[in-house]
Amino acid sequence: MGKASRRKRERVIARERAPVAPATRLSSRLAAALALAAVLAGGAIGFIETARPQPRPAALVGAAEVARAYAALPQRGQALGRADAPVTMAVYLDPQCPYCGEWERTAMPELVARFVRTGMLRVEVRGLRFVGPDSDRALRLLHAAALQDRFFQATAILYRNQGEENTGWVSDGYLRSLAASVPGADAARLLADRDSPAVDAGIAADERAAAAEGVTGTPSVYLGRTGGPLGKVELTALDASAVAPAIRQLAREARR
Repeated sequence: MGKASRRKRERVIARERAPVAPATRLSSRLAAALALAAVLAGGAIGFIETARPQPRPAALVGAAEVARAYAALPQRGQALGRADAPVTMAVYLDPQCPYCGEWERTAMPELVARFVRTGMLRVEVRGLRFVGPDSDRALRLLHAAALQDRFFQATAILYRNQGEENTGWVSDGYLRSLAASVPGADAARLLADRDSPAVDAGIAADERAAAAEGVTGTPSVYLGRTGGPLGKVELTALDASAVAPAIRQLAREARR
């Protein structure tokens, strides 16, 4: 074999034996760059999803009706009606109690229209949480509404959209919708105030009052002359007829 042929063969062998590491290193760099790009793209998509505005919660059933029923009525915290009304009614309710829901939907609209709006009756509502965790979650939003003097509107709307006991119906989505449905309220503040010291204090005060009265179930209703002791009413119905005669009698006695 001549010298030219040997040199040609040596060059071929050298190419065949050449290391492949540089090509491998190039592929690794490319793969790393692609992986970094994917991570950055995923982060950008996540940021866009986070920054995207959440849809406005839908208004709950009965919100417009409740707004009309309580329009222009004096309300302070958990008390509704004129401070000098001759008769006071205190009601203990649990947000999950189905009988409380029936009382609120059936009795309260008539009592508000016939007695509160005419200046005869003052109503105080005290919330309890006998039934379960959903009671506490709902009650916190009602007490937050009391801080804005919207307790009665929030309570009325809640009972018009009441779920079955202890099924998890008081979800975050439900509470956002409830907060957005309360007429005249600051929905963001309602949600923010749920775990405030003022709400904790309101719940504790209601529980102390219930213990002092010996309340063991809901709804429990007490009636009396404003400023005097209140007596328990044994409910024979969950409509206005259960208390209307006693309210009229107490109002007549107050006028004497």
